Amino acid sequence: MSKSLPCFAALIVATGTFVSTQAVPLTTNLTHLPIPSPNPGVPTNLVNPVYTPVAGGFTGIWSPTTLPQPAQPAWTNLGTFSATGPIPAGTINPDGSTTFDFRGPSGTGVLPVGSIFRFGDVDRSGGGIEQISISGTCAICAFPLVDFLEEPFAVRGTGGNAPTVAEMPGLIVTNGLFGVTSYTIDATNVIHGIGINPNIAVLLTNNMPLSTLTVVRVRNTGSFSLQAPPIPEPASAALIGIGGLLVLARRRNAAE
Repeated sequence: MSKSLPCFAALIVATGTFVSTQAVPLTTNLTHLPIPSPNPGVPTNLVNPVYTPVAGGFTGIWSPTTLPQPAQPAWTNLGTFSATGPIPAGTINPDGSTTFDFRGPSGTGVLPVGSIFRFGDVDRSGGGIEQISISGTCAICAFPLVDFLEEPFAVRGTGGNAPTVAEMPGLIVTNGLFGVTSYTIDATNVIHGIGINPNIAVLLTNNMPLSTLTVVRVRNTGSFSLQAPPIPEPASAALIGIGGLLVLARRRNAAE
């Protein structure tokens, strides 16, 4: 089956709304990332890992006891993972390179498909152009790690308002050795002027599991964070099950 084959995806947002989309891998440079339609806004119940500072970096975990609610088992079963470099979020942390390593002995060894990559406040504030680059590896994949990031599924505009195209950062796609793809979320074309200070959040997901993930912040005024979907309510879980059946049916039809 071709990895570029469009597939049915289901998202349960914080309100319990069922949103069906065509998952589209990011493959080319873009002046502005697209705004999803419909745009659910940023769900409020996404789960952040708990970070603990250690020498040279930090460790992280999605714990089954995380409050106010835990992540789904695919993320809690990952166990404790390690990272070298600064936490790539917030101005209290320096810019630079951070590498997450999910291959620890305590869990599944890969960041699951469907993890949420949140980019925040990537604009042109402070007289500089903010950029955040990501790349990864996949030790268990049978094919090169290309086009592993999907188009945004949710965007929050400045001040919580509906986003505009002018606020959206652009994308630079770089293909490296063996087809490995890296992405740079780039603020070059974000409109920024007197009285205009974009501050948006853009959420994307990965379509391949990751053994490692490297994040490079050019300036520490933009942020990157990993998030996981929460355990859904029973009614939402039933809808996700229906979505999974539709995925299987679509794949079977494509294979015939």
